[in-house]
Amino acid sequence: MSNQQVNTKLKRWRGPFFPPSLPKLQDAYAKWFESRRGLNTSVLVKAANGLREYRCPFIEKTEDGYFWARGLVFKVVRKDTLFPGLAAVLFPHCTDAQKSDGTATDRSIALYASTDAVTLGDLDALVLKYCVQFIPMAVSEAHYAPLGDKPGDDMLACS
Repeated sequence: MSNQQVNTKLKRWRGPFFPPSLPKLQDAYAKWFESRRGLNTSVLVKAANGLREYRCPFIEKTEDGYFWARGLVFKVVRKDTLFPGLAAVLFPHCTDAQKSDGTATDRSIALYASTDAVTLGDLDALVLKYCVQFIPMAVSEAHYAPLGDKPGDDMLACS
């Protein structure tokens, strides 16, 4: 149980990918889970609804048999091509109550791409856009007093 990046395949998708900005989202996700004392994935979908690229939620199992807590599918938007493909963002469960590596998450969030045309840069940009939506919602739904001076100070900024 950890933030470990697990190299497991998702049927009909390329990946997993772990873009440079992913630790920001991973940290915010873990802190949000801990602040709520439980996992209700509706805020993940609610944050995605704020992005025009968002397509649908799904729950999926990877080839290692792991059922993810929630998956979100986004259309990749890029100026140089009409439609490079789709990206899937998979969120792990948070069952490590002992926080063996400092977090309750089972593993790292993972991203997958539907085609070779979707680049790591596309995935990184998507993670940053999603962070901008997710972090304020996570903070507003948290059931705790943040550690900083104002709500969200203990969450990572994604800009």
